[in-house]
Amino acid sequence: DDADIKIMDGGHTYHLGSAAALVGDTNHDGLDELLLAAEDWGANGHESGAVFLFYGDSGTFTAGNALDCTSAAASYFGSTSSEHVGHSIAGLGDVDGSGFNDLAIGGDQVHAITQDEGAAYVILDPRMGAHDLASSADISFLGTQNGELVGSAVAPAGDIDGDGTID
Repeated sequence: DDADIKIMDGGHTYHLGSAAALVGDTNHDGLDELLLAAEDWGANGHESGAVFLFYGDSGTFTAGNALDCTSAAASYFGSTSSEHVGHSIAGLGDVDGSGFNDLAIGGDQVHAITQDEGAAYVILDPRMGAHDLASSADISFLGTQNGELVGSAVAPAGDIDGDGTID
C-alpha cells in the first residue's frame, strides 16, 4: 500500500505485471511509455494473455494515482486459451524508421500448429485501442514444432548489419 502509483487488474489473478518494460516514446510526446503484461489474462479464453501500453503523459503517472487496465492507451490480447501472450515483452526502438518506437510481444505457448510452438510478434508504430495480437501484429514469428516455445524471450537486437538503423 506504500506504492506511489497503482495499476490494477480489477482484482483478478491475471498476474498483471508478470513482465514490465519501459519502451521509449511511441506517441511523440517526449515521454517514455510503460508496457505491462498479464500473461494469464482471460479475455479470449483461460490464460490467453494480454499486454497493456500506458502512455507516459504527465497525468498518468502521478503520486497517489490508481489506474486500471481499461485506461491503457493500447491493449493486445491473445486469441485463444493458454497462449500466455505477454510472457515476454520489450521495446525495440524504431525498427522501421517511422519515428515511433516499436514493440515485441512473446507468447511462449501459442498453438500455431499443435501445442506450445509459441510466437513472437512485432508491433510497428503502436496504435491506440484494443487489438487481437495474432491478427494485428505487423510481423509474426511462429514456432513450427511442438514444445518449441518461441516467444519465451524477446529483446531488441540493435544494429546487426551496421547500416545505422535498428534491426
